[in-house]
Amino acid sequence: MYFMDYDQLVQNPLGEIRKVYDYFHLNLTSETEQKMVKYMDEDPKNKKYGKHNYTLHEFNLTKEGVSDEFNDISNRLRLLVNK
Repeated sequence: MYFMDYDQLVQNPLGEIRKVYDYFHLNLTSETEQKMVKYMDEDPKNKKYGKHNYTLHEFNLTKEGVSDEFNDISNRLRLLVNK
């Protein structure tokens, strides 16, 4: 299982993508990397497609239900962070 820190992804998207490729032993070609850079340059902060806002209500979810569902993974992440 691979865990990515969202804040790191926002700060250094290409660096984080490189880590994903490395983790899964994938070849990140210079052509693919150039396409990623071009996309980010053309659409900084997703202005091209707009910002997406979602609510739990839209998906018929509750905060408690989501917390329960992700409780196991949250506990595992806390263990990893506190090592």
